[in-house]
Amino acid sequence: AQNMIGALRATVQYFRGRDAKPHFPAADLLSRVTAVPASILEMKAGQLRTGFRGDWIVVDCSATCMTPTHIQNCAENIVWAASGSEVSYVAASGVVLRDNYAFTKCLGFDPETNLSQIEELTELFLEYRSKSSEIVATGKRSSE
Repeated sequence: AQNMIGALRATVQYFRGRDAKPHFPAADLLSRVTAVPASILEMKAGQLRTGFRGDWIVVDCSATCMTPTHIQNCAENIVWAASGSEVSYVAASGVVLRDNYAFTKCLGFDPETNLSQIEELTELFLEYRSKSSEIVATGKRSSE
């Protein structure tokens, strides 16, 4: 799944399980997947600043699991409680790509067209799979 929040949480869980202690506060982790990579790649992105790309997300904190006990742990809730489905708005380079949970038709992306293309490819794959023989071995081991 292409879920940055889930990937971030899995990374933190790995290191916590390995070393049994947290390495970074959640706010620092969020910076390490936004501002730090942009800086390394010398991109004007990853921060909300004048002259930087307008990339941002809005996380809907109305779900019970996302309600912070105090304002200081909002980042903790994103890392530990969010599933990714709470992202209601997404913008890249100032262009809104997701608006109130719905993908927008912009930059040549049309959700309905893409879905119909995916359905067509799925049907073609299933047809191919039903007619083809099963591959049981490949490479050198298949002749042994």
